[in-house]
Amino acid sequence: VNPVTCSNFDNSDPTFQNCQKQLNVSSSQDNSRQICTHFAKLSRSCGEGNTVLSLKEIGNSYCFLTNFTSQLPIGNHKEKARLVTVYMQTMEKAVLAAASRNMKETETVEGPFMAIETLRVTNCRLNKTFRLKAEKQTMDIHCTTIEKESLGGAVAFISYASIGPIIDESFVSEENLMTKEKLHNFYLNSKVVSGTMGSRENTSLSMSINFTFQHEK
Repeated sequence: VNPVTCSNFDNSDPTFQNCQKQLNVSSSQDNSRQICTHFAKLSRSCGEGNTVLSLKEIGNSYCFLTNFTSQLPIGNHKEKARLVTVYMQTMEKAVLAAASRNMKETETVEGPFMAIETLRVTNCRLNKTFRLKAEKQTMDIHCTTIEKESLGGAVAFISYASIGPIIDESFVSEENLMTKEKLHNFYLNSKVVSGTMGSRENTSLSMSINFTFQHEK
C-alpha cells in the first residue's frame, strides 16, 4: 500500500469520479457532490481540513452514512443499497490507507459502529494462515495469498454493527427467491462484513479465503 496524503485533493480524484458514477442519485447535484467529496477524502483516511484520521476515527465515520441515507426518499431501496456499497468500498480504502501509515503488524479497533482489524505481512511463511477477527466474525487468509494479491502486504477485515438495518430487504430481490416465500419473511441474520487487500479488481485467488459469521438469532 503506497503512503497517501491528504493534500492536493480535487474532483478529478478517481474515487470521487467513481462515486458519482455509481450513485447516480436522484437527489440534487450539490448533494451528490457533497457525498462523493466526503467519501473521496475518507478513502484516503482524511478528515476535515486535510487532517489524517486514525483507525478509530475512521470507524466513527458511520454517522455520515446515516446522515446521507436519511436524506433519501422513504422506500427508495436501490439508491440506499448503492450508497451503502460506495460507503463500504470507501471504508476498505480508508482502512488500508491508515494501515499503510501504521508500522504495527496488527491493529484492532472496536467501536459502537464497527470492528476493524488490519494486518501487515512482511515475511511470508508458506504454511502460515492468518485469522483476522472483528467482533465474532472471522476471516482466514493464507500468507501466500496476501503476498501475491495484496498491495503492499496489507489486509483488512471489517464487521459493521448497523448496516443490516439500513439495507433491510434491499439485500435480496424477490425475483431471485427460490420459493414462494414473500420478501418480508427474510431477514439478515449476521453482521455485514468486508475484507480487502487492495485496489485490484476481478482477481482469481490462488487459495480460498474463509469467512465465519456469528448468527444474530
